[in-house]
Amino acid sequence: MKRFVGSLAGGVAASLLVASGCLLSTAAVSRPAEHMALPDWNKTPVEDRDLGHGVHMLESFGGNIGVLAGDEGVLLVDAEWPQLHDKVVAAVAKISPKPIRYLVNTHWHWDHVGGDGLFGKAGVVITGTHLKTATVTVKTTIAVPQQQPETVPTRSTDLRG
Repeated sequence: MKRFVGSLAGGVAASLLVASGCLLSTAAVSRPAEHMALPDWNKTPVEDRDLGHGVHMLESFGGNIGVLAGDEGVLLVDAEWPQLHDKVVAAVAKISPKPIRYLVNTHWHWDHVGGDGLFGKAGVVITGTHLKTATVTVKTTIAVPQQQPETVPTRSTDLRG
């Protein structure tokens, strides 16, 4: 019996050791890459997909932009990379002659909020549930891509109150 208990304890210890090793290696493997290969911005297209009834989707590197064109102006959902700002504005101008009035951020990732500063400087009202923490996070913790213009909008509104 003594031999059985010793063998059982050794087996449990070995199993725990193997299991913890697997967990640690899984965490190390699942960690995202710290370096992101960025494209040649001059060759990166911004393509319009007309979804009908004044709703469009602009597709490009990293993320998409929702475009809702109405009688009084344009609402954008996300801003894309700042390096694509001029291409985004040009694509929106082909959709509607009305000004871009509002920008709604879905979340803080760089490919969604990177262009906020340039839209903010143009007077666009920017909002989103993570706007306050996003601007702080972007300025303090994210490695900013090369040729980065100002990221914090000059004017913003938080609809949460």
